[in-house]
Amino acid sequence: METETRREFRERRLRERRQRVILLGLLLGAGLLAYALMLSTGDRDVGAESQVSEGLHLATPLQQAVADYVRSRQAYPADNVAAGLDAAHSFSGDYVGSVTIDRGFVVIAFRNDAHPRLRGKQLTLIPDVQSDGSLAWGCDAREFDSRDLPARCARAR
Repeated sequence: METETRREFRERRLRERRQRVILLGLLLGAGLLAYALMLSTGDRDVGAESQVSEGLHLATPLQQAVADYVRSRQAYPADNVAAGLDAAHSFSGDYVGSVTIDRGFVVIAFRNDAHPRLRGKQLTLIPDVQSDGSLAWGCDAREFDSRDLPARCARAR
C-alpha cells in the first residue's frame, strides 16, 4: 500500500473543500428559490386554493348543462338528471366528494380528507341570467376563508 504524499494529500483536501462549497452553494440557491416562491404566494395557502380550483373545474360541465337548460326552457333544472347528466357521484375528484345541481345552483361538496379549512364544506355557484340571455356565475362562499378562493369568488364575499 502506497503512502500518500503530502502534495497528493493537499490536492485531495482541496478537491473535497471545493465539493463542499459547490454543495453549499446549491443548497443555498434552493433555499432562496423556496423562499422566493413562498413570498410570491403571499398569505394564500396554495394547497387549499388548488383543491377549490379542482372543484370549480369539475363544476364546469354542470354549469354548461344549467346554461343549456335555461336557454332551452327558460327555467332552472331541479337536479343533475333533469339537466341530462349523470348522478352526483360521477362528478368527484381527489378532494371533491360530489358536484350537484340543486334547483339551478351548482353545489361543490368537499371530502373529509380535503384541506382542513375545506373539510365537509360546500361551495355554491349561483347562476344569474344576464340581459342577453347568458348566465353569469357568482359564488356563495361565506363559510370559506378568502385566501382559499379564486379571485372571482373572493370578490363575491
